[in-house]
Amino acid sequence: MTAMAKHMRRAAVPEGSAERNRACQRFWVATAALAAVVALVCELGLFNLLHWTSLGNTPVSLDVQPSAGLTVQGSTYTITDPDNAYLELAGIDAHVSTLFIGLSACDDMALDITVFMTDEANSTYTALPSEELTLVVPASRYLELHTAGASQSLRIGINEAAGYTFSVDEGFVANATAPFDFSPLRLCVVFVLACFVLAFRPSSLLFRTSLSWRSKAQKALIVVLAVVEVGAFGAFSYRGFSTNDTWEAHDQYDDLANAFLSGNVVIDKEVPEAIRELDNPYDPGARAVALQEAGQSELSGRITDFAYYNGQFYSYFGPVPALMLFVPFKLMTGHDMPTWLAVFFYGALFIVAIKVLLVLLCDRLLKLRPSLGLFLLADFLLCGTTGLIYLGYLPVVYSVPIISSLAFAAWGLVCWLAAKRGAGEVSAPLLVVGAVCIALTLGCRQSFVLCALLAFPLFWEEITRYRAFFSRRGIGNTACVMVPFVLAGVAVMAYNAARFGSPLDFGATYNLTSNDMTKRGFELARFPLGIFSYLFQPLSLTGKFPFMTTVPVTSNYQGYTSSEPMFGGFYAFCTIALVSFAFCSRRFKATGAVRGFALLLMGIGFTLMLFDIQASGITARYMADFSFFLLLPAVLALFMFEQRAGTGSAAWAFHLAVVVASILCLGLNAWSIFIDGRYGPLKEAFPSIYYGVKQALSFLW
Repeated sequence: MTAMAKHMRRAAVPEGSAERNRACQRFWVATAALAAVVALVCELGLFNLLHWTSLGNTPVSLDVQPSAGLTVQGSTYTITDPDNAYLELAGIDAHVSTLFIGLSACDDMALDITVFMTDEANSTYTALPSEELTLVVPASRYLELHTAGASQSLRIGINEAAGYTFSVDEGFVANATAPFDFSPLRLCVVFVLACFVLAFRPSSLLFRTSLSWRSKAQKALIVVLAVVEVGAFGAFSYRGFSTNDTWEAHDQYDDLANAFLSGNVVIDKEVPEAIRELDNPYDPGARAVALQEAGQSELSGRITDFAYYNGQFYSYFGPVPALMLFVPFKLMTGHDMPTWLAVFFYGALFIVAIKVLLVLLCDRLLKLRPSLGLFLLADFLLCGTTGLIYLGYLPVVYSVPIISSLAFAAWGLVCWLAAKRGAGEVSAPLLVVGAVCIALTLGCRQSFVLCALLAFPLFWEEITRYRAFFSRRGIGNTACVMVPFVLAGVAVMAYNAARFGSPLDFGATYNLTSNDMTKRGFELARFPLGIFSYLFQPLSLTGKFPFMTTVPVTSNYQGYTSSEPMFGGFYAFCTIALVSFAFCSRRFKATGAVRGFALLLMGIGFTLMLFDIQASGITARYMADFSFFLLLPAVLALFMFEQRAGTGSAAWAFHLAVVVASILCLGLNAWSIFIDGRYGPLKEAFPSIYYGVKQALSFLW
């Protein structure tokens, strides 16, 4: 650490100097070279460890005897008795270190099997942990066994339902040599990850370079970063689970757009007569029974999450995305707009906004220059741990209101910060654009309009010292901020009145969903479980791939809890966000505007969370409502801590802690897509990715 501290104390090289350019070149060359070595060691060694350890084995072909629970036709086997479905491999009389299982599922999906072994310590069959075999990743059919001495026989149990078919295409081989599997894609992925980790080592040049928007090199880096992140998010969204046409949450915004194009607000969808005849169509049990008795059970999913009022269907989703994207798309192309494209569009806006927002927060609010390294980490955290991964992975209709509101809120803050000119001067056009952006959240996800309150700490000096607002001199500026909200409010209220007869009725209570929203009411007892689940629920970790599972949403609350698969609380996935509580201490020195801005962000985040608990329930996507507001204050605190750490060993230790925490948070959020039991599990949507990663990590077990 002493050497690192001395390294950190070196004088900064002037931006653009020849010495700085040479230092940059040496840094990136060294980083790339070391990352290449790491990637090669992983690819040639770790990821092919079973090949090297089985290289000297003597293969033994095994005879197969099917059980009575299987019927055989050629090489195809069909399960008739799931409790008695297995293949017997007898007469081995040898130590078995590897086993090739030449089975494959006839539907090209994974085949779930259990190996039962005998050895010198177990004369009767002992079940090993279940495994999944798939032709998508041929190496998955090679298993490493850890037996005690010689085995006389093995049994392969088939963990599938009656009627399931599979084939024995290549037989069974004990002590088979696993093939060497070189994957260029895997090599490149590890190289990129290694570059990331090595580039952000505490002594990195990135942490010894101050953020400077005047630097052409830094501008180019940030632009390239934005392009890469947007491109990755676009590919991620396009290849998301919504490409599966069996997912019913696809076209509700297109239905709304079609209604607008026909000059109406009513969704053109026929209401089943069984629903019309119900005394309470919002009762999910009664609705399901009525549709079943009418022989229309298949309609249940097709009418879910539409607002039903006075015998007609409406959309309770905000109209702005439909008017902004879906209507123009239909007019220009004549086709419905894919929902994933809307998620990508707003996600791209949010990703770009984050970079500009961080620059302006440092320049206009904090008035400091953080290191380039910390700026980049902050960008990664805000883009990677605030729900963007979840919304992009499931780019369905439910993701659109949240991600559009995040984009509008972020750009609204960008415009307001950019409007600050110093000495009480503000840019009226930017005030208007910022207000318009945040006011548009009224037509996306209404609760996000609370962001309007952030104008007070942002313009506190202009309000109190220069009287640039709420005064005769500042009446124009005040109007620039308030008029867009008034106009947006009037438009939304008119839309509400046209649908539900009341300007303040947004229609959420008429939603046909898993519970009767008209009777949901307000219950204080919902808060403890909701707060725990959203913020503090620990992760559920296991020793078996993918090492994380969904967490139970349970409590002693004796009432209905609307919940969907959860993975853990926000602070479990993004522990670094706890740094934001520094603003709650007076010992943490900050200006009134900065402290007020940070605390108000946290207040908005907690308010949105509490609103979700009461109005909606507990589900992973709602964490995107408040995560951004809870993490951004932590980013501000980190910028301020870095400035106070100065140089030397304190700065080195600070950067080490931030890098470790950031990598952990980013890794957990990215890894959440592998969790089984989530909506659109990766193993079903993209088995090649899921089982490819699983096989690559098989050296761990």
